[in-house]
Amino acid sequence: GKVCLIRRGAIAFADKVLNCQYSGGVGAVIYNNEAGGFSGTLAGTSTSIPSAGVTDTEGASLLARLGQKAALLVAASNYEYFEGTSMATPHVSGVAALVWSHYPSCTAEQMRRSLGRSAQDLGKTGRDDLYGYGLVQAKVAYERIRTRGCGN
Repeated sequence: GKVCLIRRGAIAFADKVLNCQYSGGVGAVIYNNEAGGFSGTLAGTSTSIPSAGVTDTEGASLLARLGQKAALLVAASNYEYFEGTSMATPHVSGVAALVWSHYPSCTAEQMRRSLGRSAQDLGKTGRDDLYGYGLVQAKVAYERIRTRGCGN
């Protein structure tokens, strides 16, 4: 239930955060091992605790207060904005798995058609290069298969 204060080093940022998480930490602060700040990433690793990187000076200040109460606040502005196929794929895959779990007799192709036909169109009418088929809609896809059958 504590915030982990971790010095930057040879172990990957993501591994450090996961080690903190698995040890019961509720947040991870990694401070630089040389002068200034740094840009660490989780490199696609998913964690359930917030993490932050701070400068060597901020880390030294926190280290001097070890054992005292601390909080790690992560504001909405601290998140990165990403877009594109690499961001959409896990979301669509998750919705496909969720809907498919209700209709296991559907084939992969039928599920793909159902998801495409139930997506909220966002760009030019129909499939386009910017939005593909649009925004995946789990409930709409579920209801579409329930009322029309797989792939319709």
